[in-house]
Amino acid sequence: MACINNLEALKEYFLNDTYAMSLGFNIVEGCAGGSVITVDIQPNHLNGVGIPHGGFLYSLGDFAGAVATNAYGFVSLSIDSSISYLNKTKGNMLIAKATELSRSHRFSYIEIDIKDELDTLVARFKGTYYITEKEIII
Repeated sequence: MACINNLEALKEYFLNDTYAMSLGFNIVEGCAGGSVITVDIQPNHLNGVGIPHGGFLYSLGDFAGAVATNAYGFVSLSIDSSISYLNKTKGNMLIAKATELSRSHRFSYIEIDIKDELDTLVARFKGTYYITEKEIII
C-alpha cells in the first residue's frame, strides 16, 4: 500500500483543500490512520452567542478524518458522519485528534475528538470514509 510517510508531502497535498485552508486548519501530525489538526479560533469561526459554530467544528472533524485516511496514499471520501457537541469551548485553540478504529479494503471508520488547549472535550466526530483505488500522487 502506498502510504504518505512524509508530513510535508501530506501538507502539500491538502493545500488543494481550499475550504479547510481558508478556515486556518493546520496539520500537526498525519500518518496512516491518525492525524492531529489545530486551529486558532478566530472571530469569523464564532456563532451568534460567541462560541465556535457547529458547522466549523464539523468541518474540523471531517478534515482530521480525511487527513488520517488519505495518508494511506489513496483518495478517500467521507460517505457518512455525525458529530456530538459535548462542552463549550473554554480556550482559544482547538485540537482535533483522529484515530482509525477499523479499516477494510474499501472502508475506514474514524473517530475524532475535538478538544481545546485546556483539554476540554468540545465534540466527538465519527466518520466513515470510502477508499477509492485512485493513488494520491504528490
